Amino acid sequence: VCGHSDVFNQVNKMLATAAIIQMEDSLRIPLRHESSNESTTFLAYSHVPQKNKASEANSMVISSPYFLYGMRSEAPNEAKPSFSAIDQVADYIYDLVDRYLELGRIRSSGALSSKSSWNPRGWLLTKIQLPCCLSQPTMKVLGMKNNSLELQDEPNANVQVNPESWKLLFSPDISKAVIVRSLIEFLSCIMVSISVSNAVLKHAHDHFSQEEVQLSEMGDSDADDVQKKKKKKQKQVEALRKLLQFQLNKVVSMQRISCNIYQLLNGLYLTACKQKFSGGPGPEKTPLTRNSCIFHDKSRIPLAEIKSLTTAAKSFLNSRVNKFDSSILWNCLLDEVDDAFLFETMTKSASLDDQLARQQQILHFRIHILRSLRHNFTSKNQQMSHHGQALGNITPSTFDDLSLLGVSRVFQLLLSLTPCLGSNFSESASEECQLYLSAMYKLLLAAFSLAASNKRARPTMVGNSLIDVVPNRRRSKVIKLDPQSNRNLQLDHLMRRCAATKDTVDNDFVSTEANVTTAVVKLKEGLHQQLEKCEDASISCYIMDLISILVIGDESPRGAMADITWKNLHTLYLISSSSVTHLPYMLFEISHIISDATKNEYCDPERAAVVKETFSHLLRLSSTLLKTKDRQAQAFYHNLLAHYSSLLIENVSQSQCLGEIYTALEGAIASSRQSKSLPGLHEKNLPSVFELLLKMNTLSFSLAKPFSSKKHRPLNADKKRGPYCEILWPIEMFGKLLALVKTHLFSRRVIFNVVKHSLLMIKLCEYQLQYCVDWRNSQNMSLVATGNKDYASVEMLQPLIECIASACIGDVTSLCRAIRKELSGSNYKNTKSIAGLIVRIQGIKETLENICQSQSLTLPQKTLSPDATIPKKRGIANGTAPEKKRRRSLLQQKSTSSLSSANASIFEKPAPAPQTTSTTKQFSDSGDSDMSDTDSLPDSDDDDSFGVVGDWAA
Repeated sequence: VCGHSDVFNQVNKMLATAAIIQMEDSLRIPLRHESSNESTTFLAYSHVPQKNKASEANSMVISSPYFLYGMRSEAPNEAKPSFSAIDQVADYIYDLVDRYLELGRIRSSGALSSKSSWNPRGWLLTKIQLPCCLSQPTMKVLGMKNNSLELQDEPNANVQVNPESWKLLFSPDISKAVIVRSLIEFLSCIMVSISVSNAVLKHAHDHFSQEEVQLSEMGDSDADDVQKKKKKKQKQVEALRKLLQFQLNKVVSMQRISCNIYQLLNGLYLTACKQKFSGGPGPEKTPLTRNSCIFHDKSRIPLAEIKSLTTAAKSFLNSRVNKFDSSILWNCLLDEVDDAFLFETMTKSASLDDQLARQQQILHFRIHILRSLRHNFTSKNQQMSHHGQALGNITPSTFDDLSLLGVSRVFQLLLSLTPCLGSNFSESASEECQLYLSAMYKLLLAAFSLAASNKRARPTMVGNSLIDVVPNRRRSKVIKLDPQSNRNLQLDHLMRRCAATKDTVDNDFVSTEANVTTAVVKLKEGLHQQLEKCEDASISCYIMDLISILVIGDESPRGAMADITWKNLHTLYLISSSSVTHLPYMLFEISHIISDATKNEYCDPERAAVVKETFSHLLRLSSTLLKTKDRQAQAFYHNLLAHYSSLLIENVSQSQCLGEIYTALEGAIASSRQSKSLPGLHEKNLPSVFELLLKMNTLSFSLAKPFSSKKHRPLNADKKRGPYCEILWPIEMFGKLLALVKTHLFSRRVIFNVVKHSLLMIKLCEYQLQYCVDWRNSQNMSLVATGNKDYASVEMLQPLIECIASACIGDVTSLCRAIRKELSGSNYKNTKSIAGLIVRIQGIKETLENICQSQSLTLPQKTLSPDATIPKKRGIANGTAPEKKRRRSLLQQKSTSSLSSANASIFEKPAPAPQTTSTTKQFSDSGDSDMSDTDSLPDSDDDDSFGVVGDWAA
């Protein structure tokens, strides 16, 4: 068996043969060509991040060009071979360097112990040799400076290169194949350099951890010698932390460049595939299009070669070699010196130029670290979800001490910096500071959502609606949740560490109900204070989500969260520093509640299908609205959805909320100005808010149930209207919204969505009617009598019958008339939808007639009179064979004009009605051209899928 020394010698020979590590004074590929004196390669990261210390003249260099191409790299014009398995090459070189450093550390100390004499400083100061193969336009597209790995536009570094930007690479002076080859060569060298740098970073961090352990073991003796040694050790540890930050920054820069090159090559490949399958550029295409195709270059590049390289690059970007361990990220972030410097410079009205430059460097670096940590949290959350689905439950792993310390430090920093938003930040660094705060809040949301992943919410309106207990079943047989089983130790520890100050951390903490309650109260108080002081709309959304995570499952009174969200919705914010593209935590939690409730044995499957359908409509619209470019509108939509979701979570009636939103919407339409009651509501987003209100109202209607006691009644429900009050007000709101459609200049897209949503609403009315009748028949007469009202009385159904007849028959019929009048020349899609809506109207009319006859109720004749419905052709109501045959013939016709004339008989004009003084406006015929980007929404209601795509905090 070979010993460590023999293995080390063998690995050393392998590394020397590969020549991936060279000395600067003996590079095998010179920086300049001897004959032409042109630059062939350049050295990146030559500046050492330490004061008064120059870089070593004979430092180590990672020479990936020589490792990949040998001496051919000295000829810049010579075509280099591409590696279809460059990801495997990078993986091999990572393992080789990793094994070499591991054995070298063992050899230097005898074992991987705290007494290791290995010094990682020389390895962390290693420079990187890269080829000078990129042209100036290419470096500009990548955001690079001239022959440097430093990137421009640092604050917006999270925005990747547009895949269509590859068109900007080409110029008539340089061959297109040469440009693509240079990108492939540079990407391959970058990937190998990342592998070596990450292996060095791994072992340097291990050495740093050992040094920290030695520092902590020195004790707190007052002896001068001990204090001097401890102070010296502290300086060494902090100096090593700076070098770790320097190494991490190098890898982050190379990762971003490699990702940008991958985006360009992938976009080029996809475009080339389209042109190949379409036959290539023809005579009708413009010269610009012909010049953009690399297949018309004299030296063509096989499409398969680009495909294999992009596949390998994608595999590398997602591999272990390209990932950072969270402990490395936390140790680079937990820098008290930088914390103090940032707080001082960020709150100053003016700073020196050198201070601003250092501040920006620290902020840019920390923003990247925070994003990587958030990615690690969300990835772990997804892995836990898949693991929990496979095993039947979710048991999240506990945060380690370093993660708890890091999250608590971020929380304390936010408490200090959030009040400085707006006026206290210096103008020159305000954008970077706001991005920094947003990144910290996003990290907190990812951490808390991960910790609360198995935190079950208390009984909600959604759960109460979906789960039906069989009548007369004893309550003891219903499964009840044990309060102690809802204890989440991981979340408890996280809340306790964030609530504690730096000097009051207790490592022997025992999670008891009293301790956790104290921590939750302290955290909520701190977040409430931040919310009141916050002047940034996007930051307020993050704070609201953090409060939501703390509120779910605790013993707060019903409606407490709804009051907070309602107040925040009415607050006027003047700035919004970042984009809020994630759904509110409460809305995301509702999807999990629906999923869990459908697995319950007492779940009503018919209602579950209805709720899933209506919730999927709201979820898709919400996700689309949050993609708008208007940051103020994003925050408004987020706050609106957060308030509505909190009402559902806390089992509070939504009638007052939606009623006030409707009033504000109606006032904004009448005045064409920004609403005073809802500051985020203005003329540009009126159609979007209208659609959002329509879908929220429909979801509330699908969740509504009759009640016979206070226990099952939502908070703030109007009990004077009887047991069906929560079913009545959504129908009335639907009628008001239909009336609003006829008095406002909405686009055709909105009108068409209203028609489709009316179909769903009528379907829900039929379900609710039958459910209410069955519920009334199942009630025990001795239990439902409340005061002078008998909730089991059949007369209680009469207001429901009249409400449905008025809104779902009268108002919908009136809408069909208006659409038929104004959009008579529309396409067959609109005509078919309106025809289907008329069939639905006739169907619910028959349902009302049957229920009134069976329950001895009064049929509202005024609403159901012949004048109130649109006359139909024979056979359209019951779907007879002649009508179906006629529909199929209409679908086969190609002429739009013939379609319109063939369907004209469906909308025969009713008997003349008395003239009124209506001020109805005509519908817009201009489509969506006059609408903002938030209203130009794709019509995705044809997709009836349900669920949340991706992770909430991602």
